[in-house]
Amino acid sequence: MFKRLSIPLFILALVGVGYLFYLRHVIISKFEYHRWNLPSRVYSDSFSLYPGKQTSTSEIKDKLKHLSYIPTGSEPDEHGEYRQQGNTFEIYLHSFNYPQEEFEGAPITFTVSNGRIGNIVELATDEPISLTRLEPELIASLFAQEMEDRTLVKLSEVPEDLIQAIVAVEDERFYSHIGIDPIGIARAFVSNLKSGSIVQGGSTLTQQLVKNIFLYPKRSFIRKFNEIIMAIMMELRYSKEEILEAYLNEVYLGQQGASSISGVAEASHYYFSKNITQLNLAECALLAGLIRSPGYYSPFKNPKRSKARRDFILSRLAEEELILPEELKESQRAPLPQQRKRRKLTNAPYFVDFVQKQLRENFPADKLRSEGLKIFTTLDMTQQRAAEKSVKDWLTRL
Repeated sequence: MFKRLSIPLFILALVGVGYLFYLRHVIISKFEYHRWNLPSRVYSDSFSLYPGKQTSTSEIKDKLKHLSYIPTGSEPDEHGEYRQQGNTFEIYLHSFNYPQEEFEGAPITFTVSNGRIGNIVELATDEPISLTRLEPELIASLFAQEMEDRTLVKLSEVPEDLIQAIVAVEDERFYSHIGIDPIGIARAFVSNLKSGSIVQGGSTLTQQLVKNIFLYPKRSFIRKFNEIIMAIMMELRYSKEEILEAYLNEVYLGQQGASSISGVAEASHYYFSKNITQLNLAECALLAGLIRSPGYYSPFKNPKRSKARRDFILSRLAEEELILPEELKESQRAPLPQQRKRRKLTNAPYFVDFVQKQLRENFPADKLRSEGLKIFTTLDMTQQRAAEKSVKDWLTRL
């Protein structure tokens, strides 16, 4: 009897071990060599600012609008804000990475008089500036089939407030569990039982990452089993920091037209027109709140729900003494981001087609749509828009 049972059990154990090695191979091959498809981006020329430049207040204001600068009633104190008082502009320039340099934005002021820019002064130092610039406009993104818009970020670049907010609401025992959280699963089970519906999930950040990278979205017992085993394997092989960085770059945070907003860095640009390093506490809490359901908690579509979710997360951070009471009050009073006019996916389509034709002579098509290249061109978008308007006006007359 024992011999009869031992052979099937041995075969079963052998199959089980083989399956575990297979899952381990999947994790190593995909995670260690995993490469996100990053859209390549085509940019216009930058817009130079210098004393004596011929321009107008309407042209400057139009340029700032297309670069998603936010008008403010007070002196701008954050990147991407500006104030106009008559012919005088105060602009806190965006930072931008050019091929040859990393440009650090600073607050400047100047007056436009008689169709020309007067003296330019840096507000922080009160020093005159002979030349500065507004960053190039994004005129096209070249996507792979997945249509994922993503900007990769290192963990060291992510604000601590954002990390704390995500961990607090998505996986508060992230730094102590081994990939799965039995306490979280039990708590979610009780909450769902009380409500009569699924109102809370028990998946850890590691499980969410495994599901997004390795597994299919359809729920099944086999998928859940694989998710649990692979989450434990990942925790045994990789550090918490490696797992968290991958999660922050992978997480889905909304939709812009046909393309998905993937990763916290891209979401920071989409919702706040900021680099992720510039986010304040309220903005970090809002992004963390979007993870559960980006559409349901969108500040653009459902501002009341978004504010309630943000304020709940801020309260959680205060309860855990991660932020001070005065920080809680100030952040809960902060306004939600306002949706700006959505940029066309492709501006100057004939020009972009011409650029792509040139690029294909030097780069394979798959690299153009997956390597995250930055392509800088000579296109002057101010002149381009003026030309498009002129053609449109004449066509209307004809």
